[in-house]
Amino acid sequence: MNYLDTNGGKSLFMRFLKKYKKSSMKVYQSEIKQFFDFYKGDLSDLSEQDIIEYRNHLLMSVSSKSLTRKISILSRFFSFIDKSIDSFQNPISGNYGSQTRYKKAYPQTERYEADVFNWLKSLTTMDNTKKTYQINLNQFFEWFKKAPKEITI
Repeated sequence: MNYLDTNGGKSLFMRFLKKYKKSSMKVYQSEIKQFFDFYKGDLSDLSEQDIIEYRNHLLMSVSSKSLTRKISILSRFFSFIDKSIDSFQNPISGNYGSQTRYKKAYPQTERYEADVFNWLKSLTTMDNTKKTYQINLNQFFEWFKKAPKEITI
């Protein structure tokens, strides 16, 4: 059972969705339900780390544009909960939102982008495989906490 399955969660979720047009409502409903299908914990325990784990889970299957949209929708929903429930704090803070922390954790230079593009172009693999390679490469540099130009061998 997740938060949206509880009476309080359902009520709050419906109040949140009422603010949007029907077409937007469907997208918001789908994205928020997708998150709570992933996150099985208690709402009061939700943390920034849970959002990062969800982001990492999504990185394998969605574009950066879709990822930004998903995190943005969650941020709006959590801000709504933050205003409605005193004990809740939005784990997606405004000072490091999806545009910086979640999308690109290190500064990618034009040179880096060009080198990766040329390398991927030279491969004789499927486009989905190339996309996975690019995601894994970006995740490596995020994990390593250094930009490519800072690495010496």
